[in-house]
Amino acid sequence: MKDFTDAATTEQDVSETLEEAAVLRQTLQQVRDALIRIKDGTYGKCAICGRPIEPARLEAVPWALYCLEDQKKQDARTPTHQGSTL
Repeated sequence: MKDFTDAATTEQDVSETLEEAAVLRQTLQQVRDALIRIKDGTYGKCAICGRPIEPARLEAVPWALYCLEDQKKQDARTPTHQGSTL
């Protein structure tokens, strides 16, 4: 029985590591996209409505693509996975 428990624990650890890696890859891509927006002059503007993204939001999430209002709309449309940190 110990081998089954060890295998299950190892599988869970691998799954969590892969999920963390996916989140890190997504964040890195968002940062890269923000750097492109800085270069092309669109950084800090909401990609949906074009209004400025709130400074406090950019302070908290420098790669933010949407103003808070439009982010809430996006979040409402996108189903979330329980326990997800995305």
